Amino acid sequence: MVSIGRSEDGVLPFSLSSSQIRGCLVKLGTSLNQALKNHSYPPLIQQLMGELMALGVMLASTIKYEGKLTLQTNSDGLVKVMLVDITSAGLIRGYASFDKRSEKDFIFDQDSQHISIVEIMGNGHIAFTVDQGAEMERFQGIVSLEGDTLSSCARHYFMQSEQIETDIFLTAGYYKGIIRSGGLMLQRMPDSQNKDGVMKPSQPIGGSVRQKEGLSNFEEDWNRATILMNSVKNRELLDPKIDAQSIVYRLFHLDGVRGYPEREIRFGCHCSRERVIATLSNFSQVEISNMFVDGKITVKCQFCNSEESFTQQSIDASILN
Repeated sequence: MVSIGRSEDGVLPFSLSSSQIRGCLVKLGTSLNQALKNHSYPPLIQQLMGELMALGVMLASTIKYEGKLTLQTNSDGLVKVMLVDITSAGLIRGYASFDKRSEKDFIFDQDSQHISIVEIMGNGHIAFTVDQGAEMERFQGIVSLEGDTLSSCARHYFMQSEQIETDIFLTAGYYKGIIRSGGLMLQRMPDSQNKDGVMKPSQPIGGSVRQKEGLSNFEEDWNRATILMNSVKNRELLDPKIDAQSIVYRLFHLDGVRGYPEREIRFGCHCSRERVIATLSNFSQVEISNMFVDGKITVKCQFCNSEESFTQQSIDASILN
């Protein structure tokens, strides 16, 4: 494998040279804690957000974009909305909206391998959006929340929207008192599939018998890789002392694993007073006047909980002039 950095928060892309399979491994610690520290989320919501943020980083690693990728769930259960976005520069943030009257139902299971989302989220959908600015067309994929875990929902998304066979392992939990998350993803390379989504041999194989053997070998490679992936331990993904390169090498060293430069992930919120002013400038003077409460307009960022306040005088100076 290539030599890479060993950041606590990052995504390591890799491929298996013995087959046409690509993957990535994500570990989040500091960035996750910074994203959640200003919110009083119950432990289970923190765990869900940890998994969703790891999933968002995985999705971002599969595409090339300049801008912002957003992953959002909307559902009718105890959890109403979860949203994560990650910029092309590796800045991540997120927030959740849930029924605070039912916090007693958010039971955290330290021994659980995965989080069951059926009773927590109910019916809903998950949306994946890439926004590259006003001059570029937005890309969006939406699928229903199918399955018992976020991992199964993500697999459903890839099969329905991208038609790429994908396997995903997600985990989140408290490790030595700190919430952390991580995940592994494997995909059959798109250029190794025919129009029916069946893997093709990497080199031409003559004769019907050898062709069948080639297809069988690719199926065997995929099954072997997914079995190895799912043998990863939660502790490996949550322990900051176990780096991504070591985990990937342990799992896939017999398959010719090749690592690529690791990408660092950091918490970063894009909110600013200037952005709030730009938003307010889209409203009429009458609409702005109706926003005042006790002589000021206060805007709170859902991501970092920071507040910006405006008096009539500051509004006049910044917006109405």
